[in-house]
Amino acid sequence: MSQAEQLLKHNVRIIDLAADFRLQDTSAFEKWYKMPHACTDILREAAYGLVELNREKVAQARVIGNPGCYPTTVLLGLAPLLESGKQLVDSSRIIADCKSGVSGAGRNLAVGSMFSEASDNFKAYGLGGHRHQAEITEQLHAMTGKPVGLTFVPHLVPMIRGMFSTIYVDILPDARNTDFQALFEQRYAGEAFVDVMPAGSVPETRSVRASNTLRIAVHRPDNGDKLIILVVQDNLVKGASGQAVQNMNLMFGLPESTGLEQVAVLP
Repeated sequence: MSQAEQLLKHNVRIIDLAADFRLQDTSAFEKWYKMPHACTDILREAAYGLVELNREKVAQARVIGNPGCYPTTVLLGLAPLLESGKQLVDSSRIIADCKSGVSGAGRNLAVGSMFSEASDNFKAYGLGGHRHQAEITEQLHAMTGKPVGLTFVPHLVPMIRGMFSTIYVDILPDARNTDFQALFEQRYAGEAFVDVMPAGSVPETRSVRASNTLRIAVHRPDNGDKLIILVVQDNLVKGASGQAVQNMNLMFGLPESTGLEQVAVLP
């Protein structure tokens, strides 16, 4: 954000992989990132760079806040249920149980990310609050037009890269006859990087390793009132750099998949 004004004066378009342009609420930004925002005027014009939700805004934007990795999985997992004023699930009682590989913490030396600490171990963190919660709730509010209730618990799993989010929502009484599998398939039918898996499937993180693809599976146990959405992605690609390239392609009129169709690394 300290460089944005000068870059824009030279007609440079900005895709920021940090958090400087993700949150429109500057008080939330200052709370979580412990600094004042340096260019609130530029922030107001910034587009949130989740292409599948903001394609038209991204294409016209001068400044893009590239989404966080956890928010990408949760927002795309919930969008078919909440956008456009849909009344399908109880948006006041959303639970997002999310897991990430150690690369989500970056490459700085930290005891908790060292192999001897993270290997053969599994733990939750950020229960007192996580900076991505503010980002998720702000975007869900923009999607629904009303406040949402979100319980978000991140976990660290002993793998280098990969992210698995399990989202639980309660189906509203008037929506119990909804075909949720069809709803998700129709919503993402034209999306190059969102794969809605066949009914009954369970996605695995290694199936998206090193790719820009995000996979979603929808489950409704015993045809009951609880809907479970499973979402996987590579936190370093669709959760970060790949998404930035996807934004760049759209901004400059290139095919959205340019540079993003190489064969994924497996395993």
